[in-house]
Amino acid sequence: MNEKLLKPYRIFLKDTIRKVTDFSQTDQSRGIPPPPIEKPYSGTARRLDLVRYDQFQ
Repeated sequence: MNEKLLKPYRIFLKDTIRKVTDFSQTDQSRGIPPPPIEKPYSGTARRLDLVRYDQFQ
């Protein structure tokens, strides 16, 4: 295969990110809670019904 095409994937597979990233300083390692799974919304917000999949063109 073409070496030029494989080079980016080889870098990914070599897992050299550990050499440039200090994982002890990530938000998860420092105990910072993750963001909410869903964005909060107002209880008075207008809801829109989506088109059913069998009616979508």
